[in-house]
Amino acid sequence: MINGSAALAILGGDMGGGGSAPTMSAIAAFRQYQRDQVGERTKFMNREDVQREIDYFRKQAGKTGSLEELIDNRRLLTFVATAFGLEQEATQPGKIKAILKSDPNDINSFANRLRDPRFGEMAKHFDIPNTGMVNLNRASKQDTLIQKYLTNSFEKDLSNKNPAVRDAVFFLRRINDVNSSYDVLGDMAMRKIVTEALNIPAQTANQTLSTQVGLIDRKLKLDKLKISSAEEAKLTLADALNTDITKLTEAIAKISSAEAQTSNLSATLTTSRTQLDDIANVIDTDGVFADEISIQNAAMTSLVRQSGLNSAAVSAIALVNTHLTTLDGLIVEARSITEQDELDSLQTTFQSTAESLKAAINNANYGADNLLLDDATAITTTLAVDGTAAITEFTDLSGFLSVIDTAIAGFNDVSLASLEDDLDSVKTDLEAGDTDLGDAERLVGLNDSSLNFAVSQVTFATALDTTSLATGVEAIQDAQSRSVTIRDLLAEIAALAEDAQSDSADLDAINASYAAALSSLSTAITSAGSVTDGTTTHTFDNLLNASTQRYTLFTDSDTDALSAEASSLEATIHTAMVNDYGKLTAKNASALKTAITNTYLTALDAADHHLSRDGAVIDFIAKQVDPQGRIDQTVIGQRNNLDQMIKDSAGGNRSFLSPYSGDLRVNFQSSVIPETVASEADFKTNVEASIDTYRVAVLSGANTADRRSALNDVLFTVGSTDGHLSSAKQQLTLRSSILSSERDELIGDNSENAFLKPLQNSAYAIKFMEQYLIRKEVQANGGSFGSIDIKASLVNLIRPIAPPIGGNINLFS
Repeated sequence: MINGSAALAILGGDMGGGGSAPTMSAIAAFRQYQRDQVGERTKFMNREDVQREIDYFRKQAGKTGSLEELIDNRRLLTFVATAFGLEQEATQPGKIKAILKSDPNDINSFANRLRDPRFGEMAKHFDIPNTGMVNLNRASKQDTLIQKYLTNSFEKDLSNKNPAVRDAVFFLRRINDVNSSYDVLGDMAMRKIVTEALNIPAQTANQTLSTQVGLIDRKLKLDKLKISSAEEAKLTLADALNTDITKLTEAIAKISSAEAQTSNLSATLTTSRTQLDDIANVIDTDGVFADEISIQNAAMTSLVRQSGLNSAAVSAIALVNTHLTTLDGLIVEARSITEQDELDSLQTTFQSTAESLKAAINNANYGADNLLLDDATAITTTLAVDGTAAITEFTDLSGFLSVIDTAIAGFNDVSLASLEDDLDSVKTDLEAGDTDLGDAERLVGLNDSSLNFAVSQVTFATALDTTSLATGVEAIQDAQSRSVTIRDLLAEIAALAEDAQSDSADLDAINASYAAALSSLSTAITSAGSVTDGTTTHTFDNLLNASTQRYTLFTDSDTDALSAEASSLEATIHTAMVNDYGKLTAKNASALKTAITNTYLTALDAADHHLSRDGAVIDFIAKQVDPQGRIDQTVIGQRNNLDQMIKDSAGGNRSFLSPYSGDLRVNFQSSVIPETVASEADFKTNVEASIDTYRVAVLSGANTADRRSALNDVLFTVGSTDGHLSSAKQQLTLRSSILSSERDELIGDNSENAFLKPLQNSAYAIKFMEQYLIRKEVQANGGSFGSIDIKASLVNLIRPIAPPIGGNINLFS
């Protein structure tokens, strides 16, 4: 058993105090220390004698190459021993040598067999059997040793004021690492302090370990002595500064992420303004591009045709592949059926899907031509003086369409009696068209590559009808946006039709929702969008409910035009639905749901196909070929990029540019003055409004000066936000720099000085030590806990400890 009295040689008056009388009462000295731990520690660390020993250690440690050299250097050995609270052991160099030669990983080594865990800690720090003297020479290990030296020397120095204060500071330093009563009993110094504080007789050391543990567990509220939450831990100034710097770093990152996006946007707009200033020189028919302009004028109509044919073919091939995947899936599904009605249903679906596939190819036309069916001569369009040309070749998939017809007939002839063989035959029929389709896909890809490559090699300088082209771009985008709304409304109506078929359906409520959906459907079809600058409003062409629109290539001619094929969805969808299904009933709900799938969505799909095909062509000409259009559409296109831009600036959190962002407020631990950065929640709205002004200018045919004025407004809006973000970042960075300097001055050498970090303890632990010190003071003054001879000045200091939860603990009961 460990005799608790042996701990008297470790702490208290027998250690470091030299038996001299205390200069202060224990409780007074402790409270003086508690009032300014950093100040007390800093004064000690800066003492000349302390710094002298640290300097000596640094100089000698790096050039000590063997264990023998360390043992022979008594001053260096004393420093090392003191770091582990073993300074008295420095008088026994042989014992220290045996400890340092011990393998810390061997439980039977000399150091690990000793009851005092400090010996094992010393052996582990140096690990000489496994690493030699490396850990004495390593800077990081030297720093750790210096921190230990400062800690133990400081606590030893406290005993000059009062030996019991050293006990208290040692206890508070170690208590947060204690996990059980076994840890208390295994550390002689902790054992002595705790048993005295709890008035446990020294004789209990002779009892069994389980008895001692049970006694400690009953009297010691370990969970109250340890810090149990962040709220109980009092941050040091260094900790507070580090916390504040971390907060600022996070805030700066958030601002920087937003600033990166606004800076990029500002740079894009600035480039557009530079190009706008030069546009007159680019399109000058007597200027540097005069020869190119004459060639490009002649090529423009052919270029439009190539773009349209390619666009239609690319869209068609994508649809064909989608439908082929469906057909393959139907063949697989059919292999597992057992009933004729299941087969009938699959045959109907197979035929409708195959017909949609054929329609995709048959309708892949642009104007009177179809790149996938016409066996026509290739189109070659020369775009530049150097002979750069775009080549578009035709193919003929009529043979592939025949294969599809054969597959339709074969699937319709499938019977349950010969299911597998019939389906194998259908699969073979479909596969017979793979070569033709593969060749067509490659051809379409080559055509598309040829066109894009040729265009990328040319500087287009022909002045086109930018206003008309921009009108087409806006009309296409508006129609595509409303098409999405229409598709959503059809899905909503289909769901209502499903609900109406239920036995418990509330048809009145369903029809109220149905009527509202029909009204919204009509509005989406008939009401085209618009753009306004607050004064002038432009309503877009309605490509969902009108006749085909034509947009001219040249301002002085309407013969060379691009077409945007319009649809009549009011008649084919809304009016048809109202006429056939004016009110939902249990009887017509199923038919309406089927009509949505087979009729109304089919009409919408056709409209989307036209918009996709024609939109690709108009975009190609307006955004790549038209010199002025390239500039305009770059500026206007930033409006559509705002959502992605805001998303990209989020950095894992809500973007500072989001319409839903609030002011950024950084509250500090080290200061009552926060940093606040005003929200940029209006960023998107303001930029959209300024770009809309530019859109109106373009649609109105504004001249270069008016365009530049409108573009400057956009740049001013973006630049204001960008400047605000930059200023805010500088402000936060400056604050962070100031805090970093304060922290570095506090801890010194720009590194964490663990010794200067005040102890963090629960209020209960501090009160526990105060009452322990009062006990020691009473004993030192000749008092006893059962007598009336206690000094009057101490009587009022004796108070029960009231733990946060549970009853009171009176150390003096």
